[in-house]
Amino acid sequence: MINYKQVIKITFDNGLRTELKAITGLNKRVYPIVAPEGVKPPFLVYRKSRSKFLKDLSGIITDIEATYELVLISEDYQKLDELEVEIKKKLIGILFNRIGGDGPRINNLDLEELGDEYIYQPNAYKSSLLLTVNYKEE
Repeated sequence: MINYKQVIKITFDNGLRTELKAITGLNKRVYPIVAPEGVKPPFLVYRKSRSKFLKDLSGIITDIEATYELVLISEDYQKLDELEVEIKKKLIGILFNRIGGDGPRINNLDLEELGDEYIYQPNAYKSSLLLTVNYKEE
């Protein structure tokens, strides 16, 4: 019997979720698109707003540019600031590295702060970030 080792590559989405869940202040409360009902802050919700395959003179290549919106919710404004700093450090730290350990290598990264706001219901603070990344799909 032959034993084959199967190598499974992590997608960018899974790698991003892994990286963000590693931020201790979020207590692994990182959700795609929408948080489950009843989840208590702080938590982070992310969504891919667009992605495109890039091309060169020879045509379409496996390089991808993707934009993700990240929304952080916290009951305390100071905690919001602290978590936002941790999130930015984590994201900037993946530049030129493989996301999630074995995911795609990040070739370029732009991080834009979209601002903070107060949300009356559920009496919380919100901070939004826009992440644009270039990576090679393998």
